[in-house]
Amino acid sequence: MAEKVKDLIEDSGITEYSLNYYLNHRTELGTVKTAKCGPGHLEIEGDEGHMRLSGCTCGYAGEGPHGTAKILRDLGVSETDAERIMQAAIFEVLFIHECAKPIKLEES
Repeated sequence: MAEKVKDLIEDSGITEYSLNYYLNHRTELGTVKTAKCGPGHLEIEGDEGHMRLSGCTCGYAGEGPHGTAKILRDLGVSETDAERIMQAAIFEVLFIHECAKPIKLEES
């Protein structure tokens, strides 16, 4: 029987709380498959868990998108790409772990 995937949700809307939550719970995600952002939150999907962070956003140059950029850098995205990606209104980054780098960036 497959183990249930963990739903990890930080719903305060405060970037600092979301960053701390991510740092304290990132190992519960297992191997990260995707990171995507749309209106109001960042979602990270791993093989062992799913995390939603309401304080990490995208689409403008504020505190929320900068929190998202910090997490993307922690996940292996270059600083230049993370800064560019955080400004997209929505995005999805797919990860392949054999090379430990994102393989495809989709921005809408």
